[in-house]
Amino acid sequence: MSLFDGLLSRMAPTTTLLRCTVVSGPLLALGLAGTLAVCVALPALTAVVSGLLVRSLATAYDSGWSVAQATANGVGAAVAVLLLLFLAQQLASPVVQALSDALGRRLEVHVRTRVMAASLAPAGILHLEDSVALRRLSDAQSWTTGRAGPRDAVVAMAVLVLQNMQGVLAGLLLVAFRWWLAAILLAVYLSVKSLLVKDFRAALSAIAGEPDAMRRSVYLRDLATTAAGAKDLRVFGLGDWVGRRFRQEWSLAMRAVRNTRRRWRWLGAAVSAVILLAQGWAFVVLGMAALDGDITVGELTTFGTAVLGLAPLLGVSYDSARLGDGRRAVCAMVELENELRDTRFTAPGEAVPPVVGHAISFEGISFRYPGTDRWIVKNLDLVIDAGSSVAIVGANGAGKSTLVKLLCRFHEPDTGRIVVDGTDLATTDARAWQRRIAAVFQDFTRYELSARTNVALSAADDPSGWPTVELAAAQAGADTVVAALPGGWDTVLSARYPGGVDLSGGQWQRVALARALFAVRRGAGILVMDEPAAALDGRAEAELHDRFLQLTKGITTVVISHRFSTVRHADKIVVLDRGCVVEQGSHDELVSAGGTYARMFRLQAQEYCRQTDE
Repeated sequence: MSLFDGLLSRMAPTTTLLRCTVVSGPLLALGLAGTLAVCVALPALTAVVSGLLVRSLATAYDSGWSVAQATANGVGAAVAVLLLLFLAQQLASPVVQALSDALGRRLEVHVRTRVMAASLAPAGILHLEDSVALRRLSDAQSWTTGRAGPRDAVVAMAVLVLQNMQGVLAGLLLVAFRWWLAAILLAVYLSVKSLLVKDFRAALSAIAGEPDAMRRSVYLRDLATTAAGAKDLRVFGLGDWVGRRFRQEWSLAMRAVRNTRRRWRWLGAAVSAVILLAQGWAFVVLGMAALDGDITVGELTTFGTAVLGLAPLLGVSYDSARLGDGRRAVCAMVELENELRDTRFTAPGEAVPPVVGHAISFEGISFRYPGTDRWIVKNLDLVIDAGSSVAIVGANGAGKSTLVKLLCRFHEPDTGRIVVDGTDLATTDARAWQRRIAAVFQDFTRYELSARTNVALSAADDPSGWPTVELAAAQAGADTVVAALPGGWDTVLSARYPGGVDLSGGQWQRVALARALFAVRRGAGILVMDEPAAALDGRAEAELHDRFLQLTKGITTVVISHRFSTVRHADKIVVLDRGCVVEQGSHDELVSAGGTYARMFRLQAQEYCRQTDE
């Protein structure tokens, strides 16, 4: 890699930040750039005008002018300009702060929007289960966990540009006096700056302390100050122990910080001495030049002010760290977009049929998660007839939920294919296919929205479907839940909002089931139920499944359950073991066969009878 390529590589993150910043708010970016340019020039202009004022005063003194004559011969104009420059410097700082803050907020909205769009772009969910993509996603949203974000990066970048460019311009002003003096001073200041930045970064790393000790201290602090451990701490008398452990872990975590602080005291003293010597030497050179008549008293004032104007170059603060964190978040967003743009099934395919006319066939399907060797589903063959109900059972880890994810096209099979009425599902539009499915998953989402919207999610903006909402709720048994809400259907299902209410687990399950029934009534041709009623007791779950099978008769239905008693009325029962179909048939056929299903059904029945007797 050439020197130029290396420089481009190092500049790439900053270039990405600048590009995204301009895109997020071009007019604000233009305004900020113009304001920064003015602010950078103000100290140098002040130095020049100060020199002109001193020269005019010296001329007036030598000429014996009166105040009126001096004012008329340039002193008045110089004073007026100097006052305007001082006023501009006072106004410029808050303007830069306001513009950079507004632009930074615009960038944060821009980043949030693009991160959400990138995450929602794939029809599948593999990127939400992949460690690399999840790390990118976490980095792109790091500021939501307390770290500096894009807004902080823009504000910090404005501050750093202002400081460094003001210092460099002061150095360039000295070139008009002696180029070698400017070069030596800039070399000294930039060398000291490099040393300070390097040590400051080490200090920032030390502030994190011992990572493990820091995490333990935070855990112990939260244990003592939140409700999660309050009961155990009091019952077992752990209060003093938690306090002692916290102090020990915090002391260990802060050990490196204390060492860094001591080093910074000595470094600060050394830097002050070096800068004092450099400035003293520069003023000696300027003074000798003035005594020799090489420069006027006005030029002495200008160049002396320029020497003092190098001070911003030494500015080292948390702004560099904020810039780094915010820049990292923006770069992570771009990397996330690039990675997810390359994932499969993001492009639309062929149209899918509105309903399944004949059958859904799994032909030699195999699937394993990227980076793993274990097959979750292996050479699986299965036919689901249109309009039938199929129950999938098996032990934990048998591949039941993965099979449903493949059907919903959340994942794509590694080998084999899923065929719908003779069409390979992989060639169709994944999103259109997903809209044909009404699903209730075991980990269904509890939306902090109104009860009506929670049920009508598949057509939330269509008021014509509201009567169907009430019908679906009644069929799912959620109508009694809604009737007890203070605001009825308009009640937000979260106590975090005014007038909102938290539901119990069982109540939420009925709302989720109503959501699926609503989607079916609105045209979804496939119903998937992945243990949605697992929190109910066995009898209630069985009754619920039976009612659903009756309500959705004629709809292609796939049911997953670990309780065999709840699926006995399905048209077909499929037994999975280690990702393969080992048995399939009706309940009576499988019981008569005396295989895996029959054995597991008897074991569950015996356990249920034992619990009933107790």
